Amino acid sequence: MRGIYSVAILNLKLTAARTMKDEKGFYYPHNLDFRGCAYSMDSYFNHLGSDLCRGILEFAVCHPLGKSGLRCLKIRPLEGRGWWSVAENPFQCLTACINLSEALRSPSPETTVSHMPIRQVGSCNGLQQNAAFRRNELGQLQLYFSRRETSRCLLKSCCQVDGKLVKKTVMTFVYGVTYISACDQIKRRIKEHGSIGDDAAMLLPASCYAVRQATLTSLQEPFEAARSIMSWFGNCAKIKTFPEALTTTRNQ
Repeated sequence: MRGIYSVAILNLKLTAARTMKDEKGFYYPHNLDFRGCAYSMDSYFNHLGSDLCRGILEFAVCHPLGKSGLRCLKIRPLEGRGWWSVAENPFQCLTACINLSEALRSPSPETTVSHMPIRQVGSCNGLQQNAAFRRNELGQLQLYFSRRETSRCLLKSCCQVDGKLVKKTVMTFVYGVTYISACDQIKRRIKEHGSIGDDAAMLLPASCYAVRQATLTSLQEPFEAARSIMSWFGNCAKIKTFPEALTTTRNQ
């Protein structure tokens, strides 16, 4: 069923791309949350979507690359440590390679105009914001959010594991990832790593242990303040969205 669902979603994305491909430009309506973070209202084909979406979409208005832009464009294809077909995000990597090739072949690479967006990943922004709300010093030290030299990587602070193994689970922690979803995330990473192979009898227990010990439990102490403010926001949302009935002179 998952394979059929994936094909259906892929068809929706490609249909949207074909529909818009001849337009000179178009806009995405966005929602803003209480932090000021913007999220596209389009569910299937947007710049915050999958690798395919991010590889296809480009800016309608182009600008010269400049020295900084050319540097970013050179760095982008190297992520994943492989050629584009085996890179972590192959479509984005391929797009970057095409743009970089065009720039380097021009007489002046830095003045080459480009429509390509360069994505720069933040350092667990949701946890950063919650740690800031509570002025949680211990949490700030794990999130590059303090000027002290002792700041260190959040993923490494979980335990001595590959950061890529727990990255998605740690990043979705602030959004209330469930235990089942966290197990599924880590199970896929363990399978990709190949340390256990296809042994289903070992894969699920290993995933559950990694979630319970390496990720969720180890995040409790440094981010207890962040969790408490998450709960507070959740309670506020429940109160705000509680059904209300108003009686006026008009409907009495």
